[in-house]
Amino acid sequence: MGYKTGQGFYDWSRKDMDTLVRHRNEFIVHSLKKIREWQSEET
Repeated sequence: MGYKTGQGFYDWSRKDMDTLVRHRNEFIVHSLKKIREWQSEET
């Protein structure tokens, strides 16, 4: 279930999955970089 099958709670068939995955990955990378910045400022 989910975006891989195009079924589930959301109607994933109308979404551009490559774009969604890219945006998700960019968000994760950005978040991890910010966490590292904050951690280095504390030490």
